[in-house]
Amino acid sequence: MIITLFSLLILSVALSKLFEVKLEFKFLAIIYPFYWIPFFFSNLIFGVWILLIFVFFKNFSSKSIEYTNSFILVFFIFISANMALPSTLNDFHGYYIQTIKWWKEYGVVKGLGNLHGRFAFNSYFLALSSVFSFEFKNLFGSYSFFIFPLNATFLILLIKEILKIIKSSHDVFIKYFFCGIGLLSIVFFSKWIGTPSNDVAAGLVTNFLILFFYKWHLFKEKRYVWIVSTIIFLSIVIKLSTILSILFLIPIIFYEKFNFKILLRISIIGVAILFPFFLKNILLSGYLVYPFPEIDLFNFIWKIPLELVISEKEAVYTWARIPGLTKEQLLEYGLLEWIPIWFDRHDILTKVILIINLFIPLSLIISIIRKEIFFRNLLLILIPNILFWFIQAPDPRFAFGYLFSSAIIVLIVIFKRKKSLSFEPITILYAGFFSIVAFYLFYQWPK
Repeated sequence: MIITLFSLLILSVALSKLFEVKLEFKFLAIIYPFYWIPFFFSNLIFGVWILLIFVFFKNFSSKSIEYTNSFILVFFIFISANMALPSTLNDFHGYYIQTIKWWKEYGVVKGLGNLHGRFAFNSYFLALSSVFSFEFKNLFGSYSFFIFPLNATFLILLIKEILKIIKSSHDVFIKYFFCGIGLLSIVFFSKWIGTPSNDVAAGLVTNFLILFFYKWHLFKEKRYVWIVSTIIFLSIVIKLSTILSILFLIPIIFYEKFNFKILLRISIIGVAILFPFFLKNILLSGYLVYPFPEIDLFNFIWKIPLELVISEKEAVYTWARIPGLTKEQLLEYGLLEWIPIWFDRHDILTKVILIINLFIPLSLIISIIRKEIFFRNLLLILIPNILFWFIQAPDPRFAFGYLFSSAIIVLIVIFKRKKSLSFEPITILYAGFFSIVAFYLFYQWPK
């Protein structure tokens, strides 16, 4: 992991300098293929390129181990290039950088949330990013900038684990399932991969949780109980909205027949991870859980005033639905009035994911009838998590980890056939990834 971090650092610095020069000197535009080709021909060539990619990977099999290292290398370069691009995430400039600078230079400051409410948003991931981040001041006479490699490292490790499952599993639909998770993670997270976004981290950690929950479901080994438990509590302290991830423990506890030793170990893991999190919440804001004024147990001198905590909570509540409105204004909208406005805010791919998720009840019924135990159990866990997300703060980036998995299960369960598709899952993963790379080359990277 350390080697990956430093390799990403070096490559990202180099690429960022390259992008900077490219933006200043147009003669280097050839770095980006087809920059100078008219739009129509660019689209035509892009379509041919995608077709060739799928033809090339058509004969790949799940045992094509010799291609894995090459794939990871290209993927590594792709992620590094994305890390070098300017961030488009509002929170990155809004409070991520400032919070990390505070923690990096002054540690935990009592009542920091009084300076700005967002500085009291406590996330283990921002704390980790304050350690595993690199700031460059006036490098080569340029402006100062940061490199945040943690999310990129998580995504690379996730893809490596998915490749292992694709090669080892005998269930072609499990391969499709994890292949889909990998591709959706690349598509949706790549643009923010160079930021210390705890939303991206929470989504990736949720994908790891589902992956290791599957391994527990398959092997029923004790080590996976401890791994799943650890990931659950880590996901909570990375993003509090993932708190219902604890439901992943229910099938495990039932299978172990409420074994006292196992429950005790899970509890110890939980306390070890959650205690520092709650303590830091108290120091930053004066509240055990921030911004939840309902849990008001202390009266420290540095405690954030109640009205400011309520305002911060309402800002999260309204921004996830219709940005710019107060809670009172939002309440004037009925459910059928604000949902179309909320839905229309999102891009086409997110809309497709949300629409597919409407068929979760149908896919749950089908999985119960077919006795597909893993998909059934996973849906029973995902449904309350998605409902909780929709009620609290329905911004899709807060719950991509859940929405990806449920959407893929819906497609697999509803359209499942005894005979597998003509493309191997590894073909879909490889060809899909290189199609994404092609899309970035043609449309996304700066010109």
